[in-house]
Amino acid sequence: MRAWLFAPADDPKKAAKALASGADVVVLDLEDAVLPDQKEAARQALAGLLAERPSSNTRVFIRVNAPGSKDFLRDLTSLKVLNTDGIMVPKAERPESLEPLWAIGRNVVLLIETALGLERAPELARALPGLLERLAFGYLDFVADIGASWTITGEALLYARSRIVLASRIGGLEPPLDGVYPTLDDAGGLEKECRAAKVLGFGGKMIIHPKHIAAVQEAFAPTQEELDRARGILEAFEAATKSGQGVVVYQGRFVDRPVVLWAERVVRLSGES
Repeated sequence: MRAWLFAPADDPKKAAKALASGADVVVLDLEDAVLPDQKEAARQALAGLLAERPSSNTRVFIRVNAPGSKDFLRDLTSLKVLNTDGIMVPKAERPESLEPLWAIGRNVVLLIETALGLERAPELARALPGLLERLAFGYLDFVADIGASWTITGEALLYARSRIVLASRIGGLEPPLDGVYPTLDDAGGLEKECRAAKVLGFGGKMIIHPKHIAAVQEAFAPTQEELDRARGILEAFEAATKSGQGVVVYQGRFVDRPVVLWAERVVRLSGES
């Protein structure tokens, strides 16, 4: 689940295009993409769209309005009867504000977008056991909240990204999602940011245009070099174990249990059994 593509919930054409785009997950948006006086119309449009949802491997999440807003509970009420895989919650800050999600019983992604949300990330990561799938980092909102500036080198985001990864691991969640890359026609910058997020432990990225799908999917997938090395490590470890050797060396480097776990994860992410 690497590429998470957003589309406005009140635009059936854009939503249908997103669903046919090849994204791993489509997030139909009831929040930022919908004007305040169009929220109810968007919920109605969403119901019609999902009633005719085509059968595919693409998962569909709905980004609702923020907890505490007048539309949050209205969104959740409408989602009770809709054919959707999960809910994305923006501006997550207070675990207690998430209690209404229990009544929906869908997978949940929490967006960390503020300083308070980041400070409480470890609490939020444990807020909905069994429902919460992962955290996501809305970094454009975050830098605005703290008075920082986004740059392609990401200086203002390093601490926040690392904290979100650690909170996710402590909470037993799936790897988190990195934020939307703001420049549409900058393939090199997008790839660089994806690689940097992957190194820190992120598992995918939110996007707002289909042209970013392939780049994100490729960037967060294991490289061929990583996959070849992982296979070699596992084969060497298995051979050493069968022969009763206590020390395993592969390509001149010692292999211990953490290295084996890394190799197993790489192979798993590649889709191989």
